Amino acid sequence: AKETLPNDTNAMNILRFSRNEKPFAQVRIYGDQCSIIRDMLGNIPIYRIESFSLLHNSLSYMTEEGIVFTIAKGRNIEFKEQNENGSLNITVKNHNSDAAISLTRNSIRRVSQQAPSSLSEWTNLTTTIATYTGRKQTNSIHPLAEFTTQEGLKLSLVVADLPLEKIDSWQNKKLTLTYGTYTFKTENDSGSYLGLYDATVSLDAPPSKDGLDGTAAYRFAFLHETGKTPVPLHPERAFQWYQTAASEGTPGAFIKIGDFYQKGFGVEQSAFDAFDSYRKAAASGVPEGFERLGDMHRQAELANDGDFYSKEERREFAINLYRAAANHGMTEALSKLSQMGVSHTTEKVTPAPCVKRVIGPHPLTGILIKTLGKRDAYAFLIKSSSGAQHEIIMGNGDVPEFERVKAGDTISLSYTSDQDFDPYLGLCTVTAYYEDGSGKILKKK
Repeated sequence: AKETLPNDTNAMNILRFSRNEKPFAQVRIYGDQCSIIRDMLGNIPIYRIESFSLLHNSLSYMTEEGIVFTIAKGRNIEFKEQNENGSLNITVKNHNSDAAISLTRNSIRRVSQQAPSSLSEWTNLTTTIATYTGRKQTNSIHPLAEFTTQEGLKLSLVVADLPLEKIDSWQNKKLTLTYGTYTFKTENDSGSYLGLYDATVSLDAPPSKDGLDGTAAYRFAFLHETGKTPVPLHPERAFQWYQTAASEGTPGAFIKIGDFYQKGFGVEQSAFDAFDSYRKAAASGVPEGFERLGDMHRQAELANDGDFYSKEERREFAINLYRAAANHGMTEALSKLSQMGVSHTTEKVTPAPCVKRVIGPHPLTGILIKTLGKRDAYAFLIKSSSGAQHEIIMGNGDVPEFERVKAGDTISLSYTSDQDFDPYLGLCTVTAYYEDGSGKILKKK
């Protein structure tokens, strides 16, 4: 939600958070794009919020209690973080100043790198909704502001580093307020007081329930993957954003996720997860998914490492997938088929998703023609009264109701039809599975 912020012209938006449709935290965004990543501080959830544009960047953290820590804002912010023992240690470099920061659940400690003797620390931070009622005259150089919380608590808080006109603009307005004990120490002075850490005019309307656009998530991921200005290179965050993009309806992100798993870039290397990601891409109609699956089968064939499938089967799978990729417009797949000594005439197809669905159960009565052996199961081939033949996967164990069945017997059973993408054939296939306990032998041959 956009809001004009007096004397804070660099902030472009307010990002507001609600729980059960009640606002509990708001974060200033100092850029035209932002990313939110959930992390843990010990066993406490914490959210890292980065905003960035060509001119401004910012880095903030937010706890689930609604405490917002704005770590830095400005240009070309660089930071390193080390998360351990319930404390987040951050080193920040930007054009204004460098600092070492230690963050816990409700405290923040900052030591200036330019002047190591300069220390500022906030402890016992608390966030609440409050109304500003006016300023109190004191002899201090900092104004003392009066607030009444929604629980009825009266607060008198020192307000430092804020212009009086901004404070006065809060008159009788509801605020999201964070306050605590401020301690400071410099070469010439030291002290502590109960002060205002942060305040934003509260927006009572619940946030939009619209999900993040998958294309935007993909763009954030690409920026973190490549380290394009103004976003730093961060493979782990790139991987997380590609996952978000995939979940928000950008199937091409599955290709990136698979590539990351293949290379161990931003995530632990896993051929199994890479294969599954490419399968999801191909099932969603992404042409590159077919080719990537073909590449993995081809690599397994050449490695000949004696896995679950033989070298010949891996070759057949690779050919199936490369042909499917070529039919989906992937010209490089034709070159790969040629290298394998396989010719192929392209049959142009329109990319379309293979939607996984299970339909049934369906009743079936017919004559058992024969039992078919499968690699990890067996199937019945049944001829119905209409003359149609049905292949029903029976599983890989005994089926008591068919213990004495033989070819030629008349049987009845129920089955479900499972439509899914086959990553070995490169096709959307329908497989019939036996419904446990539904079978009977109606007549012996």
